[in-house]
Amino acid sequence: MANVFQFCFIVLPMMFSLSVFNVITDSMLTKTVPSSDTGTMLGLCASVQSLLRTIGPTIGGFLYHNYGVASFGFIQFVVNMAVFVFMLRNMANSKDEHRE
Repeated sequence: MANVFQFCFIVLPMMFSLSVFNVITDSMLTKTVPSSDTGTMLGLCASVQSLLRTIGPTIGGFLYHNYGVASFGFIQFVVNMAVFVFMLRNMANSKDEHRE
């Protein structure tokens, strides 16, 4: 980014997408617990988000300082591959259960 306009151009869509992601995540997590535990789950979601907002910049600064910008892309690739393999295995297991 070279000026404030570019910063605003990038930050506004990111804020919107993170807000939508938080609502979807909270909704999914509260539907997995009984209605009596909904408040507990919402509290856990809020506390984890605050914790990540505190720890995230520290980890990012460490990675940037020691390994450079390429470390962010590499870590994202590893996380995406792990999620892909996990989902692929779950899908294969569910197909095997439906066959039986």
